Amino acid sequence: MHVALMGTICSGKKIFANILKDEYGFIVIDLSAIFCCDSSIEPMEWIKEHNPHFEAAIEAISVQKEADLHDCLTPNEQQRIDSDAYSPIISKNTHRVTDSETSEETISIAKKFDFSGKEEKEDQKEDQKEEEESKELTLITPEENKESIKALFPKKFPKDYYLDEESQIRVEQITTKVVRIIKDYRKLDFVIYPVVDLSLWDSLLLTCYHLDSPLKMRYNSFKEKYGEDIELMDFIELEDDIVFKSKYQTWKMDKYQERIKNHYVTDGTQEDLKRKIIEFNPVNEEMIRPKWPTYFMRLAHIVSSRSNCIKKSVGAIIVNENQQIVATGYNGTPFGFENCYEGGCSRCNDFNNKQGENLDLCVCIHAEENAILMASRVQTDGCSLYVTLHPCALCAKFIIQSGIKKIYYYEDYNSKISRSILSKMKIPVTKIDPYH
Repeated sequence: MHVALMGTICSGKKIFANILKDEYGFIVIDLSAIFCCDSSIEPMEWIKEHNPHFEAAIEAISVQKEADLHDCLTPNEQQRIDSDAYSPIISKNTHRVTDSETSEETISIAKKFDFSGKEEKEDQKEDQKEEEESKELTLITPEENKESIKALFPKKFPKDYYLDEESQIRVEQITTKVVRIIKDYRKLDFVIYPVVDLSLWDSLLLTCYHLDSPLKMRYNSFKEKYGEDIELMDFIELEDDIVFKSKYQTWKMDKYQERIKNHYVTDGTQEDLKRKIIEFNPVNEEMIRPKWPTYFMRLAHIVSSRSNCIKKSVGAIIVNENQQIVATGYNGTPFGFENCYEGGCSRCNDFNNKQGENLDLCVCIHAEENAILMASRVQTDGCSLYVTLHPCALCAKFIIQSGIKKIYYYEDYNSKISRSILSKMKIPVTKIDPYH
């Protein structure tokens, strides 16, 4: 999974990235930090330096590849490879060495490479290194720890990364290299921030999260993070320049809006943000490619945008067993009638009528009815219905008569009669949230 983080200055992108790293094993790529490094330092060097688990993750993938390849072999091939891997060394000019035999050639090779002692010595070195590191950690004071954390940040805010036209050449070079790295190791989970170069979006399938936090909180965080004694109005002017005047104006990203899966407001502590992230489950595979129910319910919401009802916009989709759309429908006045929001339905335009009241006076046709009318019993028999609002009693009768076997809905509707009718006919009704 490849995650991109966007948002205002000091809105918590670094904290978010580190949570993904600590909780889910993501590889963190801070583009602005790489930009601030010496130009001789390659992005891969920065990634390895700031992600100690990177090498282990690559090794795990290679091991998995070997395991997958092993599973693809026939039993005889697996047996031959396994026996070769675990049997004693075989000389070209001699027979296979059995457990009861010892080859002089084997002994000489073993002595030459010191197989028996090398691993043990390396283990001892690793243990000694870990012991020394643990001693060093115990000697770090809170003040020193705070300074070491500050050292991870650039010494000053990387304004050129956003605003300097000449620096954009370097930004594009870094972006190109980072994209290449992610493509080479596409099976690893990466989190990239701050995303300002739109070409990055076109080169990768990114799942984006947008972050924001109160202005005062971000202003104080900026001063603490970069040690700059900046006035509040200067901070606001800096942010306005980045948002509205930079080459990569993030607000001009209409065609990428569907990739923004959630908006986080970091108005609390770091633990509060961590709780929100884990509750939302940002690594949910549906964030990349939604399952069928989620997919069709989102489409039903798009269909609802065609509604002309002033009371409620509802969309419905009928889908067959092959996951093919049979028909769509939305609520509104019949063909040739004046639109509901233009006064076509007197019942809907009388706001004294509550939900479910005086439906016999309503001119509007419901979304489920329209979808069923657009098809026929031959087409709808055995299908599933995706609708943004739970069916009313009248629509429940249409649904039963059309042969629809399953119903998925998003929002509740207060109708005990419809629920009773559908339950009696043993039609499963499932509520789903396609946005979480």
